[in-house]
Amino acid sequence: MAQESKPRALRYALTTVPSPLTASPPHAEPGNEDELAYGSVDIVISNSGSSTVRCQRITIALPVGPLAQDLALTGGGIAPYVEPASGWKIAGSQPDPSTVRFSVEPSGEVGKVTADGLRVTLKNIAVSNKTGVSYIEIEEWATTGEEIPETPNTGTLEVAKFPFRSGTNRP
Repeated sequence: MAQESKPRALRYALTTVPSPLTASPPHAEPGNEDELAYGSVDIVISNSGSSTVRCQRITIALPVGPLAQDLALTGGGIAPYVEPASGWKIAGSQPDPSTVRFSVEPSGEVGKVTADGLRVTLKNIAVSNKTGVSYIEIEEWATTGEEIPETPNTGTLEVAKFPFRSGTNRP
């Protein structure tokens, strides 16, 4: 029997550079003032409780495409980083036509999140050219108990893309 998803064991917050993100122009052409808008997303992951959170993996999924709910025009070229790099790694990206996923994994079998949190940075995102709100999907295989769940805890983070204004798309 499949386990149902539970509330996330970790807490998540995000910020963007630039802040706020600006949608790319509708007809971007390289070399002119109306080039694609690029941005970064920083996600802070922390333990807001007093019990150690054991974590096997965190997946961050960005919506990709030409719609208002898409964050990125394409999943290619996004540069992921995680801090602290000594205990965690980005296992790679898995792009598909509508999503690009980044898997954050501990260097060992299971990571422990106590007083120190993590920071995941996704740089060089070609921002979608439609104004709107995007939802970054989070899946975590984490628990304060002994056994890591088979079904991930899930949630979303909201990020807005404001209208393009000529001359304001440079980070």
